[in-house]
Amino acid sequence: MAVLSIATYVFIGLYGLMVATFAIGWLRMPRFAEKTPMKTPVSLVVCCKNEAENLPRLLASIARQTHADFEVVFANDHSTDGTAKILDEFCQKHAFAHYFNTVGDGKKNALREAIGKTSHDIIACTDADCTLQPEHLQTIADFFAANNPDLLIGGVKMAHDGTLFQQLQALEFASLAASTAGACGANAPIMCNGANLAFRKETWQKCNSRLHDDQPSGDDVFLLHAVKKADGKIAFLKNANALVTTQPQPTIGQFVRQRARWSSKAASYTDAATIAVACIVLGMSLLILADFIGIFWHCATIRPFCVAFGVKFAMDTAFLALFLPFTRQSGLLLHTLALSAIYPIYIAYAALRGLTGKIRWK
Repeated sequence: MAVLSIATYVFIGLYGLMVATFAIGWLRMPRFAEKTPMKTPVSLVVCCKNEAENLPRLLASIARQTHADFEVVFANDHSTDGTAKILDEFCQKHAFAHYFNTVGDGKKNALREAIGKTSHDIIACTDADCTLQPEHLQTIADFFAANNPDLLIGGVKMAHDGTLFQQLQALEFASLAASTAGACGANAPIMCNGANLAFRKETWQKCNSRLHDDQPSGDDVFLLHAVKKADGKIAFLKNANALVTTQPQPTIGQFVRQRARWSSKAASYTDAATIAVACIVLGMSLLILADFIGIFWHCATIRPFCVAFGVKFAMDTAFLALFLPFTRQSGLLLHTLALSAIYPIYIAYAALRGLTGKIRWK
């Protein structure tokens, strides 16, 4: 029990240092605002597989884009629902949109084929279950013109219908988004989300061979790591006009499978900062669980459990209180205690399943 307690206190210190670093990174990052809209052309890439239910929302948001010079390339990855019909109808109405049926299989292959068909130097990516704000592509064009990054990480928030399950999903997702932004602000980018990512075609051509095709997931994070290893310029777009909204998972099973898919790529990570953060988060969760279970055998674990749970809850809540106004979701703070109680259990299970189970894109 003494060893368990010592390990718990060590991880409390590591976790506190990590969250403090993210919070400082977020606070010191300036908000981006470009007063004069730039006409820099942008290519938007969307990979689709059986997305007939989600596409209407995305397509409506694409049609409302204010940018004057952009194209959209849709990659239809062997869909068996009405995806192809929906894309065809949209592309017939809008000259800036094109779609094609992929030759190979899988998300990474679809992405490669789609980018190969783009016409512009700046490539923006999103997912078929997302919606964009009208100024999305214009803000990306402005940022590239003003800062010239190799890779641009955009903000993503999760929608919810007001139910507890979806609000907890949105809050947990916000914690990932906050960590993504804070780490980038601390000059140590560790994560990104393909739902809102942009890069130069030259950057893609140099780095896309390192996407770990043996893994069904992770095209976004592996690209980040490749750009980082090549000393490329990576930036976070701190502008609410460029936020992308994604949809929650409808069931607990689908939520866990999604998180397991995300964690499955961790075994292929080579970036030291990403590995360290993953180990700290997982280690903290496992120790909280172990301390809680240990209470039933020995009361000595009560104190380290209470300290670990309390410190993690306080640090997470404080950090989210800084970040959630950016996504206009401050009301989600009401559920931080509930998420703190559930999080160690689900993260341990998702990590174990992701690293040991068979994972597919779709």
